[in-house]
Amino acid sequence: MTANVTVIIPAGGRGDRLGNKTPKQLILLDDRSVMEHTIRRFLEIETVAEIIIACHQDILEPVRKMCTQMNSNVPIHFAPGGRERQDSVWSAMLIANPSFPYIAIHDAVRPFFPKNILTDGLKMLQDSSGLIAASPLVHTIKRAENNIILETLPRQQLWEIHTPQLFHRKILFRAHHAAQRDQFYGTDDAILAERIGEKITIFPDTNENIKITYPADLVLAKYFLKRKKQ
Repeated sequence: MTANVTVIIPAGGRGDRLGNKTPKQLILLDDRSVMEHTIRRFLEIETVAEIIIACHQDILEPVRKMCTQMNSNVPIHFAPGGRERQDSVWSAMLIANPSFPYIAIHDAVRPFFPKNILTDGLKMLQDSSGLIAASPLVHTIKRAENNIILETLPRQQLWEIHTPQLFHRKILFRAHHAAQRDQFYGTDDAILAERIGEKITIFPDTNENIKITYPADLVLAKYFLKRKKQ
């Protein structure tokens, strides 16, 4: 397969909810940082043409050193992290190679994402503007105000959205330009494409693609890693 995907990893998160002063993407999972596991997984995918990490200055040097030690044939670039996640993604988009027609955006702290979203998923993009990893909700969801239940939402139509999120490059740029024009900030990149009328398709995710945010997530991640080594 052709290497034609730019991977953007916004890596500006902190480790506060993990009860750790170390940024969560640099916390060790076995003998490597969480983010190193994530990057190495991308390096195993033949469609990945380049990786751009958007991070703040305070972690740039350790992240750069970590990437240098990987000795990868895939170029890894760095962009300044922004005030919000969306700003970091845009910062990385500005230095992305324009010859690669697809951009994938992924959380630094999701090291067990489904690799086939960047292979099989590319075929699905022929009929869609974007493709996002997601899992159907298993819990009952209710909308409330001031702790009073207003309604129960139909679970059959609800999905928990993850990353990677894969887009046609031109569409992602249009979506971000529109968001900047309207001073709109979304919780993910898919919503930026949705609001300009683009069709976004779900790529069914696995239950291993956890976002390492809380101490319990780290325990689960260690279990997944141990199971993969067996």
